[in-house]
Amino acid sequence: MRQLSVSGVIFDLDDTLMPELDYVRSGYAHVSRLLSDRLSVPAPRIEQDLWTIFRSPDRSRAYNRLLELYGVSDPALVRDCIRSYRAHLPEVSLSDADSKLLDWCLSWGPVGVVTDGPRVMQAAKAQALGLTERGIQVVLSDDLGGRVGWKPSPAGMLEACRRMEICPDRAVYVGDNPAKDFIAAHAAGMHAIRFRTRGQLHHAVEPAAGAEADIEISSLQELRSILRFERHH
Repeated sequence: MRQLSVSGVIFDLDDTLMPELDYVRSGYAHVSRLLSDRLSVPAPRIEQDLWTIFRSPDRSRAYNRLLELYGVSDPALVRDCIRSYRAHLPEVSLSDADSKLLDWCLSWGPVGVVTDGPRVMQAAKAQALGLTERGIQVVLSDDLGGRVGWKPSPAGMLEACRRMEICPDRAVYVGDNPAKDFIAAHAAGMHAIRFRTRGQLHHAVEPAAGAEADIEISSLQELRSILRFERHH
């Protein structure tokens, strides 16, 4: 297997360090409990309906569709659902194997995370996983000018390298989304590794020409045999 010589590694968050469906499950459970009294419907039923919608073309307007199912038209309540979903402290955690992998990476050099999405939501995920407490440099790309700072912009990658005090050409980005992750990494001058495994939202998506990663893996544990760290000074 190809090996990469690096000074530091930067991870994506959703569907890389943390399964996105774990977060959705936590958020839906939280919102379902909030809506139960408002709608006089048991929370488990609401949660079940949300998952049905999630698997449908209406996923992007899940709360609108949910209220329609119960004959409710209340834009303010939809906004409350969205705010509550994004702001809740999710019940998510790192797997034991991935926790040990991060410790291994940190023993060799700096580690960063670059993640897109509304700030309040991504900050809650990072807090729940305890990333900053581990010494990981977490870059919320929403802080870099809002959506213009999200991938495929390289802004988050470059900011992570600045905080980690490494040159981009000595860094590697590990992500899952071929629509943006590897475009951003290469634009920043970094190596790129795609982590692809069943259960990811983008598992079946193939990259467009020019959007490919340098290496593809099916387990983050493969990084142990791919990455060769140059000691960080």
